[in-house]
Amino acid sequence: MPEIGEIKKGGEIGKVARDNYIWVICPDCGKPRWVRMNANKQLRNERCKLCAYKKSRDDGKTKVGLRGDRSSGWKGGRRKDVHGYILIWLSGDDFFYSMAHKDGCVREHRLVMAKHLGRCLHPWEIVHHKNGIKDDNRLENLQLISELGHKTLTLLMIKMDKQNEQIRELKQMIADQTKQIKLLRWQLKEEKVIR
Repeated sequence: MPEIGEIKKGGEIGKVARDNYIWVICPDCGKPRWVRMNANKQLRNERCKLCAYKKSRDDGKTKVGLRGDRSSGWKGGRRKDVHGYILIWLSGDDFFYSMAHKDGCVREHRLVMAKHLGRCLHPWEIVHHKNGIKDDNRLENLQLISELGHKTLTLLMIKMDKQNEQIRELKQMIADQTKQIKLLRWQLKEEKVIR
């Protein structure tokens, strides 16, 4: 077992080879461990991770290792996911926390509907955006429906979109043909004038 204050290269102890490490004991719990030293031969942290976390919670000054609004990286608890939905972070003591995923976040449209109903939503309940815009979470744009109802509504919307596209194409064809007819009429008129 190494002695307190002994310094070794990382490669000798199975760590990053280029760094120096020192054998220290955590002042709070007494757990011995290798700690990486910076370029000035100073310790990065003399406490072990668990004790550093406990200390930061106890003194309330530092926010290292804390979650939510106590974290040093707190940005308001609101972000957009890869699918375009807004996610809201909930603390563990929030009434609606049971709706949250593992990371403590819940989709905002589900939270808005749950608050409106005054209860948590079941996983099989679907909140549908009426206008199809995923980050428009106004209550008047949200509708609570079943999974079957959502599939039916989605299929109908897709069918309507296709029909609307066909109507736009037909209108464009009619407009193009109307232009051609006007051009032909003009050419006929010009031909009669020339004779």
